[in-house]
Amino acid sequence: MAPMSMTSLIEAAHIELVTSDLASKNPVLRVDKNFELGRLNAEFDFILAQSLFTHLFSNHIIRCLVNVKRVMKPRGKFFASFLEAPEKAWLEPILHGTNGIVSQYDCDPFHQSIEEYEIFSDFAELNVKYIGDWGHPRNAKMLLFTHK
Repeated sequence: MAPMSMTSLIEAAHIELVTSDLASKNPVLRVDKNFELGRLNAEFDFILAQSLFTHLFSNHIIRCLVNVKRVMKPRGKFFASFLEAPEKAWLEPILHGTNGIVSQYDCDPFHQSIEEYEIFSDFAELNVKYIGDWGHPRNAKMLLFTHK
């Protein structure tokens, strides 16, 4: 099965918003490889990156966090899913969930440790809180980023 294009993912998200009766909330769906969220000319109470960080190198995650902070309201929340690596084993391939997805430190799909996200958050001047399990079929975990 071929991977979905960004266009088809955005179209699928629009369908999901209508199905879930959330379209009236005027959500913003955007693809931007540099995370230039300031172009939206808005501040946000709530931002979600689901299955994004699992496909990004660390430097791109830091860029994303810095740019999210710029558009997040003072009491805003940024939730992001990630594939967790134990602190002592992050260089090894890791099997997640029961469907066989294997993450790597240096190729897609990526994994990181909580300690790495604490460092990323310091660079972006954000707080990070480990939410953990949220029922994802590939055992992705959830993080919450807020202003310091």
